[in-house]
This record gives sequence, structure tokens and C-alpha cells, in this order.
Amino acid sequence: MKIKNKITINILFFGILFIAGLAFTFYVSNRSIVTQHFEEHSIETAKQAAYYVNLLLIEKSKNSAVMANAPIVKDELIKSNLRFSSIPLPERTQKIADLNQIWMDSDNPQNPVVKSRMANSVALYLDSLKKNMGSEIGEIFLTNKYGVVVATTNKLTTLAHSHKYWWKASYYNSKGRIFFDDRGFDESVDGYVVGIVVPVYDNKEIIGILKVNYNIINALGNLVKRLKLPTSNIKICRSNGVIVYEHGKVPLSTKLDLTCAAKLNSDDNFFIYDNDEHKSFVAFTPIPITKNSSEYGFGGSYQSIDHIQGNVGESWYILIEEKVNTMLAPLQKIAKWFIAISLSSLCIIIFFGFLFAKKISQPIISLIRNTEKLGKGDLSVRSEVKSNDELELLAYSIDNMAHDLSIITSSRDELNKEITIRKKGVRELKKTQEMLHTVIDTMPLFLFWKDLEGNYLGANQKFIEFAGFKTLQQLVGKSDYDLPWSREDIEKYRIDDLEVIKTNKPKLFIEERVLAKDGSEKWVLTSKAPLNDENGNVVGVLGIFQDITERKINEGKMQKYAEKQKILLSEVNHRVKNNLAATIGMLHVEQMRFADAGKEELVLCLDGLEGCLQSLSTVHSMLAQSNWEPLRVDQLCNSIVTQVLNSLSKEKKCNLKIEKTSAFLDSEQAHHLVIIINELVTNTIKHCFQDREVEHNISISFPEDKELFVIKYADNGVGFPEAILNDITKSKTIGLGLITGMVRQSLGGECKFYNDNGAVIEMRIEQIKSKRSPST
Repeated sequence: MKIKNKITINILFFGILFIAGLAFTFYVSNRSIVTQHFEEHSIETAKQAAYYVNLLLIEKSKNSAVMANAPIVKDELIKSNLRFSSIPLPERTQKIADLNQIWMDSDNPQNPVVKSRMANSVALYLDSLKKNMGSEIGEIFLTNKYGVVVATTNKLTTLAHSHKYWWKASYYNSKGRIFFDDRGFDESVDGYVVGIVVPVYDNKEIIGILKVNYNIINALGNLVKRLKLPTSNIKICRSNGVIVYEHGKVPLSTKLDLTCAAKLNSDDNFFIYDNDEHKSFVAFTPIPITKNSSEYGFGGSYQSIDHIQGNVGESWYILIEEKVNTMLAPLQKIAKWFIAISLSSLCIIIFFGFLFAKKISQPIISLIRNTEKLGKGDLSVRSEVKSNDELELLAYSIDNMAHDLSIITSSRDELNKEITIRKKGVRELKKTQEMLHTVIDTMPLFLFWKDLEGNYLGANQKFIEFAGFKTLQQLVGKSDYDLPWSREDIEKYRIDDLEVIKTNKPKLFIEERVLAKDGSEKWVLTSKAPLNDENGNVVGVLGIFQDITERKINEGKMQKYAEKQKILLSEVNHRVKNNLAATIGMLHVEQMRFADAGKEELVLCLDGLEGCLQSLSTVHSMLAQSNWEPLRVDQLCNSIVTQVLNSLSKEKKCNLKIEKTSAFLDSEQAHHLVIIINELVTNTIKHCFQDREVEHNISISFPEDKELFVIKYADNGVGFPEAILNDITKSKTIGLGLITGMVRQSLGGECKFYNDNGAVIEMRIEQIKSKRSPST
């Protein structure tokens, strides 16, 4: 490396090292100061926010107390208590229960019980207060000292409330106190509600309970704005981690993780929170009124039927969170500016250092150039360094050496030329040999060649290692008897070699096994070819094989998997068949039960269902026997019709004629066609063969059509009524509608009904899904 470059690089290296150390020291020292400042500020901010939220709750409780102490409220409570106190205790309890039931059962606002609570003077007074306060209040209602609603602004769920936790918490064993009911999300007002429950006194005696449900979220948001607190970072949460208020979030929809929530119960007011996404500083403080207050009660319950995620004894906390990256961003920005200015200064220093180093290195560069010329044979060069130092002495020594070499050196051009030619030939030969070995050794196959006696002449590295050797020299001259093959395999290999030598023809793709050097058995695919000299005579055998052990193993696995799947399919078929048989049996039992009860219509309906299931069972058995291959249409029709006819009594005889066809149906089409054929035969038996003396015939044929597949079903019965032929929708039977719907929707075809010496139905299907030539 040049001296000027060394000097420049050293300046750059030590300059960067110095700047980095200085920047690191600056950043670390100031980071601790910023962190401490944020901790103090955030704790103070959290305490300030907790103080004002506490004042907000107290203010709301005082407003509620003012409502409760209005004369009109006390007068109405005194009257209500007198009415109920005049009733004996057992009768009073029953009276309250009866009124509560009437209240819950009635949705009519004109009901006397409802109207007397929602349209009296106190209810109108409370309603006017609610309207004056806008959306801040969800509902206001007043109960007497027995827990019965006296007046309310909304239709409540119940009329009696003395058993509820908030009523008992405010009544406080006749002592009375204001209770904050942290109800959670109240469905009755569709919002997050804190109920403020205030006891009403008369001469220091509790005569009733007033409850005001406040939509508290807007009030909390407005408070944060008025205090100019960091809305994006401040949260109000319960001690279990459920977040009550967070700007832009639905109340109770989010929750602190377990690690962060556990910190709320510690004595510290500040901690560092580190999750997978970011690292944050968190300050928190409890809201006094919600935690162990001697004057106020605070809590809730999950058991109320009209609110979600109620408080179960948790207190409220103010929590302020700030991401470390956000807080330290200004400090990082200053550090970046410091580094940028320092690097700019370093660049200026490097520039002047480079100029200085270049001036120093000029004499050295001159000496280097002269030395290079001397090395190339130019002995006439002379140095002109005038520096009055060690460099000038070095230049003088080089000049003397050049002068001496010019005297004693003779020409060696011819000798160098001959040496160059020979070296080139050796290099090319070596390169060719290396290329050939590289090609052979990098082949993904095992390659070897032998002489006529079976002795190995060569092989690629892959085969050498497979045979248990490390180098080619260890293999050359050995035969298969010297390798780890079995005696039986060696004899077979030798037979193959002799066949190739004798016929002078290759023997390809021989699948055989071989023992590897570790004793494991391998399967290989081998090909052998004769090696010929320039006259075409066989001088040896070239062999190549590849390891197919994994393929053989996979073939075995696939065979076992196929056998397992066959057993599994057989088991599934067996279970389906058993389930169908059980269902048919249950239908038959129900049919007999309805027959005994004289319910003929249900008997006929169950008989039809039983026939359909019998047909489905038959086609399932046929598909199982054919390994779920497509079924021939004529064989399927014959099986279904025969099954239905066998269910007839011996008095009913019927001749069956089914035409042959080479058309096949897959399992889905077969199930649809089975239901259609079953319905057709059943209708024929029930409605067409009324004359028992006539010989009955059923035929199924498959008229040829270039575009459609046609199935023609005919009987020699009484035929269709004219009204049905004119409009099939007038049929009173479900069967014809079922047939028409299944042909159209399931098979993608159309039906044609007409009479021709009996009833005829032609089903024209655009394209059956599976056709193949019969295998037998």
C-alpha cells in the first residue's frame, strides 16, 4: 500500500474512532439525564391527572347528591315508604315480587305499574335534569328504602333492586355512602357507564337510593384536553389491566399484557416495559377515590344482565406510556448532527493530510519506478532524488547496482523462449487432465471401468468412496472379490461383464442390490458398455450406476399406504352400510307404530323414505364393490328396480325389461339416478297398476341421441291424467315434482311426460359425467 494512502487511512481510522467514542459518551451521559427527567415529569403528570379525575368523580357525585336532596324527591320517597311500611313484612315481600313481575312482563308504557313510575312528578323532574345534561347521563332512577323503583327516566330491566350489589353498597348497612358502580359497557345505554349511587336522607335516616348512570368516557376525554395532557400516551385502566380510557380506542376493548398489569400492584410508580415491538417508559398512579376510600365505595359486578366487563373490585390507575425511541429522538438527532459535523471536519483534515503525504511520497515513488524498470531489463535508468536524507543515499545505491548489472549481464532471450514453450505445453496437458478428472468426479453417478479379467482400471471419486477406499491408487488392480460385495452379487456382476465382452453390446438399466462399505444394503440401477480399442476390439467394460435405494423404499411405502387406504375405505363403506341399515330399521319400526295408530299418510311417507334409503344402500354397495369406479347405467337400473319389485306382495307380478348400454355414471350421478328410478317404480306400483288381473310391464331404454343422453322409463299402467300432462305443477304427488327437480338441478337435464299405452317419462341429460368402455 502506498505511503500516502497509509497516512490517509490512519487519519481516517483514528478520527472515526475518536468521533465514535465522543458521540457514544455524549449520548450515554445525556440519555440518563433525559430518562431521569422524563421519569420525574411523567410521575408528576400522572399524579396531576389522577387528582383531576378524582375531582371529576367527586363533582359527579355531588351533582347526584344535589339531585337526591331535592324536596320533591324526599316527599315522594316518604309517601312511597309509608305505603309499603303499612303492609306486613310477608305480604310486603310478596307485593314487591308481584309488582316486579308485572314490571318485567310489560312493554306497554300505559301499564299502570309502568306509568306510575315513569310519568309521575319525580320522573318528570329527573327527565328534565337528564335532558339539560345532554348525552352525559344515560339514565336516572330513584328507589325507596325497600329497593322498589319510585321514579325513572327509562324502562329498567327490573323494578326491585334491594338485592343488587350497588344498592347494598350504597345502603351500607343503614349507614349510607356514595358508591361508584363501575358497570363497564352498559347495553341499556350503549356506552361505557359509571353509575353514581347516592343515599337520600331524612333526619339522618336513609329513605331511598338515587342512581345516576353517567356516560363517563366523554367527560374523561374532555378532562384530558382541558388539562393539555398527552392524549396519545395517557391511559386510564383498572388494576387488572383492562383499559377504561385510551384516546381513539373503544373502552374495555384493549388490555395491558400480564407483565405490565402486574407492575400496577407494585410500590414503584415507574418502570421500563419491553415487548417484542418496542421499549417504553411507563409511569402510573392510582386514583384515590377508587382505592380503599373510607368515604366512598367503588366497584362493580359481572353478574348484571345488562352490562359487559363490569368491575369486580379493581381500582383505577392513571398510566402514561412513552416509547423510548420517541423520547430519545431529539437526543439522537443532536448526536447525528454532532457526528455529521465531526465527519465533515475529519474530511477536511484527511484532504490536507493526503496532500502532505503525497509530497512526502514523491521521491519514494520515483525510486519504485526506476526499480521496476531495472527488473524489466532497462539498465540505463538513473535516479534524480535530491532530498539530503536517507532517500538520496538509497537512490545512489540503486544507480551503482544498475551500472554493475549492465556490465556483467548477457543476453538470455533464446533460453527463456525455449523454457516458455515447454512450460506452456506442460500447463496445457495438466489442465486437460484436471478437467477430465473434474468432469468424472463431479458426475452425480458412480463410474468405473475394468479390464477383460475384471480388474479395476479406474473410477470416479464417488465410486472409490462407495467401495471403501480413499484414493484411486488403492482401487486400481483390485477385482470385485477384493471389494465388500457379497459372493452371490459378485458372481452376478461377473456374468454381466462377460455378456457385454462377448456380445460387444451394452447392457442397460440392470436393477440390482449391492452392499455398501458400511454393510448397508443398497439398490442401484446399473448400465454396462464395452470399451474398444482403435480396431474395435473389446479391451474392457465401462460401468455406470445410480443409487435408487430411496426410490425402492418409497415404492414400498406407497404400496403399504395403498393397502392401508384400501382397508380404511372398506371400513368406511362397512360403517356407512351399517348406518343405512340401522336408519332403515328405525324407519320400519316407526312405520309399524304409525300403522297401528291409523296414520296412513305418515306410513306412506315413511315407506317412501325407506325405499329411497334401500336404493341408496344398494348403490353404495355396488360402488364399494367396484372400488368406487363409475357404474354402468343399465346394471344400476336393474339392481334398483329389482330391489323395489321384490318388496311387492306375491299377488303383484311385474315383468322387467332393461336395455343394454355402455354408458357409465360416477358416484354422485349414481346416487341422484337411484333416487329418481326408485321414485318412478314406486309411483308405478302405487298409482298405475290398479288392475291386478293384467300382466304388468316396466321397461327402461336408452334411445340414441347425438347431443343428449336419454333415459326412457315406461309402464303399461293407466297412464298420466290429462291435467298433469298439460301442467306438471298440478300433480298432487310429491314424486313427480321431486323427479323433475332432481333431473334439472342435479343432473342438468329436462323431463318429458306423456302416455303411450301407459305412462312414459323421458329424461334428457346434456352430458353424463363419466363414460368408459366396459372392462368385461
